Amino acid sequence: MGVGAPVASAHAAKLAKPAKPAEVKRCTPRPGVNLTHCRYKRADLAGDDFSGSNLTGANFTDANLRGTQFTGAKLTNTKLSNADFAGAQLYGVSSGGIKGTPEILPATWTLVDRYLVGVGANLTGANLTGANLTGADLTDTDFSAADLTSATLTAATSGEIIGTPASLPTHWLLVDGYLLGPGADLTGANLADADLTGADLTDANLNNATSGGITGTPASLPANWLLVDGYLLGPDANLADANFTNDNLTGADLTGANLTGVTWSNTTCPDGTNSNTDGDTCNNNL
Repeated sequence: MGVGAPVASAHAAKLAKPAKPAEVKRCTPRPGVNLTHCRYKRADLAGDDFSGSNLTGANFTDANLRGTQFTGAKLTNTKLSNADFAGAQLYGVSSGGIKGTPEILPATWTLVDRYLVGVGANLTGANLTGANLTGADLTDTDFSAADLTSATLTAATSGEIIGTPASLPTHWLLVDGYLLGPGADLTGANLADADLTGADLTDANLNNATSGGITGTPASLPANWLLVDGYLLGPDANLADANFTNDNLTGADLTGANLTGVTWSNTTCPDGTNSNTDGDTCNNNL
């Protein structure tokens, strides 16, 4: 459904400034090319492919971008007022200086301080000082040299973070691709062998988190959570195949925890009894 630069219908032609033929040709949607300052105002670009293209300064005001491919594209200083991005592919998009607010963005994506933020976003060098990233999905995001000073990351999801930010908010750390800090959403995180020295995990969500081999001592853990012999113990923890030989789990809250394949041997169970006298298991003595 690709069109030239500014218009896609007779109605649009009456409302938008006509483009010169050369501009129309240059601005034809296609991947991996220079499309800076092209005008797509009110254009129907559903399903078109802009992958890897430089769209700096382009105008997508009121455009239909449903299912459009923008993987790896550059959208710096782009006009996006009322654009419909439903189902669009934005993985790897770099941005900043976005003008206007899209009508719809794909699931997991949001506009924060004029940056497009979502799974796989390229935020290299982004200035997100004081940004509100509450609940944002930052999985696979490239934060190389990004400034996150005083940003709010409560309930933000992460994992497979790329690069190292220039700065992080107070009490936050980047460990093995995860952003760790107060209120972090670490649901399903794989923290096995992670160094949690000084990590402030107050009110963090560790449901279904995998651990084992953890080193260092966190500054704090969520309520009802313990660190024992490299394992994070708490409600709904993923402790499948854990080895608790000779460990003392007294007081651990393992409600809803995955205990499949756990090794119990001379283990002090959460209720204070010993696995050796409890049928070589603690499953009934939690």
